[in-house]
Amino acid sequence: MSGTPYSRTSQLLFFTHWRLHVSSTSAIVSPVQKHEGYSPMPQRTTRHPLLATLTQQATKALAALRKEITQREQELAVLKAEATRWQRVIQEPARRVSPAVTPPQVPPPKGSRLDWSVVLKGLPTRFTAQDVAQEAGKPLGHVYVYVSR
Repeated sequence: MSGTPYSRTSQLLFFTHWRLHVSSTSAIVSPVQKHEGYSPMPQRTTRHPLLATLTQQATKALAALRKEITQREQELAVLKAEATRWQRVIQEPARRVSPAVTPPQVPPPKGSRLDWSVVLKGLPTRFTAQDVAQEAGKPLGHVYVYVSR
């Protein structure tokens, strides 16, 4: 390999490092690894305990979540049963007790409608909402509703 600024040893180190990285197996051992300045890549055995710890923590968390879901589902079933009982209590007396005759609903008597044009004709040229309320005998809120139309 002429024309490259790297020595044969540097090229072998690079290739070995790359091969270890790509294959990521601990079975590949090269005599070049004993060369000075070489830093071996972490092996699977050093990564495995971390992965095992993470898996174990995830399994525990998942088990705790499933336990909590089961507990809440049981609580929900109890609450649904109680709601059903209350629903029955509310509906049953209404079926048993029914009045024979309901009293007729009599609407309250309405006063005569106010003719606003008559009220406005009775006002001076310049007037306030308070003047209109006094002339009509209505509260100020009613005057604002009529005027805003």
